[in-house]
Amino acid sequence: MTSANLFRCSTTETTTHTFCCESRNAASLTDHFLVSRTMLNKVDMCYTIDSVLNFSDHLPLVLGCQLPASPLSACQSSHDTKGQAPVQKPKRYRWDKADLMSYYFTTDQYSVDMTAITQMNYCEISRSIDTTYQNIIQLLHSAARDHCPLTTGSFFKSYWDEEMSELKERSIDTHQLCLWSSKLWPNL
Repeated sequence: MTSANLFRCSTTETTTHTFCCESRNAASLTDHFLVSRTMLNKVDMCYTIDSVLNFSDHLPLVLGCQLPASPLSACQSSHDTKGQAPVQKPKRYRWDKADLMSYYFTTDQYSVDMTAITQMNYCEISRSIDTTYQNIIQLLHSAARDHCPLTTGSFFKSYWDEEMSELKERSIDTHQLCLWSSKLWPNL
């Protein structure tokens, strides 16, 4: 960390652990975000999310930063506007329906131009890392387009209806209530 000039982001006071194994009654603060000195003053918050949807012992760690707007952060709306064509519903990769072996071998066939990393000097670190990162992302998307179907979020959930949505919400609310009450009365 010192040689790379990186700094650990401080978590909020309410974040007591990022890893929790209930069966062994063990918890620790093992996961962290590291940022450069120039990014340190742009960090707003760093905290964990304890959600019923997460089945891992590691809690998701969230980092909030004040960054300039970018094209990647622009949201698309899916409603009709008078005189304009409707915007298509956002698509996502369905990895559960993908040909994973073909995807794996395809990513091996593509090559990433690593010259940006190998030839970088101290002044160009950020730009070199961004360029290499974009190359890797393009490679992964190209392989995914070849071997993973793109669908709308509800395409494979024809069984999902209003009652299922209500049951899911009630389940999440009950979990949140249990978490809240366990923090309020830890000895119960």
